[in-house]
Amino acid sequence: MPLIAAGDGWASWSGPTAPERVPRVAEPVSGGGAADSSQVYVVDDWQKLRDALAGVPGGSQNDARYNQVPRIVYVTGELDPWLRADGSRIPATRSPRR
Repeated sequence: MPLIAAGDGWASWSGPTAPERVPRVAEPVSGGGAADSSQVYVVDDWQKLRDALAGVPGGSQNDARYNQVPRIVYVTGELDPWLRADGSRIPATRSPRR
């Protein structure tokens, strides 16, 4: 299966994580070419994107970071990471540290 070279796209990014500042080194990725039908997601909000990347509903950032299962994620619409499920917005004072 063809691989996307390290550093060629967001899935093969190298650099320190936030907020932990742990160095990560890019590896080649398959771009989802080996994903089976159970690993194809269509997302229209931030939480669904997080769940798709983690591979489980309610998954954490670490689940997403270390999940190596090939998957395809289709994004429909506009994702707003500051919008809560109830429609309220997360205050800017709670934004992630960089």
